[in-house]
Amino acid sequence: MLIAKKYDSSGAGRPDRSRVIDEIHPLAVRMAKGKPSWGYTCIKGELANLGHEVVRGTVANIVTEDGIKPAPECGRLTTWKLFLRSWGKRIR
Repeated sequence: MLIAKKYDSSGAGRPDRSRVIDEIHPLAVRMAKGKPSWGYTCIKGELANLGHEVVRGTVANIVTEDGIKPAPECGRLTTWKLFLRSWGKRIR
């Protein structure tokens, strides 16, 4: 009986995925918009620094769902105003 409970894969103890995504969605979108040169991996790393362990694919789904283009394309489409603003925060 105890062995059966140990290997039961009913999902007990797993976090609710929708709650996790609802919690990190605004953070991931804000990071993607604030730093257009950051890719999914960088955003994933920053979320991990904040205590949110997610996979790269989840970040990609969240960011593209909001209409934000992947980082390589965003980097080429960054305006000078946005570029200088993001670097100005680093210099100060």
